[in-house]
Amino acid sequence: LPMPYTWIAGAILLGGTVVVAVCSHRLRDRVAQVKEQLRAGFAIIGSPRRYLVLVLAPCLVSYACRYGITIAVMSAFGIPITPTTVMLALAAHQVAGAIRFTPGGFGTTQAIDVMTLHAFAASSTVAAYSITQGLLMTTLTLVTGLLALLWSIRAGSDPTLATIRARRS
Repeated sequence: LPMPYTWIAGAILLGGTVVVAVCSHRLRDRVAQVKEQLRAGFAIIGSPRRYLVLVLAPCLVSYACRYGITIAVMSAFGIPITPTTVMLALAAHQVAGAIRFTPGGFGTTQAIDVMTLHAFAASSTVAAYSITQGLLMTTLTLVTGLLALLWSIRAGSDPTLATIRARRS
């Protein structure tokens, strides 16, 4: 190679070595962090009672609330309440959540709801139900998130909790 190309090749090789070294150092830290998270995550499975109380029970309550809200809103719009219609509505919302094209899935959710429930109620009724359901769930999520944020900020400023956190680390 001519002389200028040797310097360029050397600089690229040196730069590549530095990038690989920095990335491997950061990757090693990240892998260690993921291992620690997995260890903490699997710790709850080691105690079936803790798992049932801290994971399974809240999940079941959450699903029961979602079913309850769906049934209440469908009932308010006069959509027949049967196991089939409730499951179709819930499945439609899950599918719409997987293929969101807009913020909150609005539009996609309504289209899928109308498509799945049109045999049980008028399309305009199903669309109104779907919009109301979406607004209720979005509002509930935002309010719950805001309350959790405010609680965590307040808990973060509590000196007792700060002492407990300091002891753990």
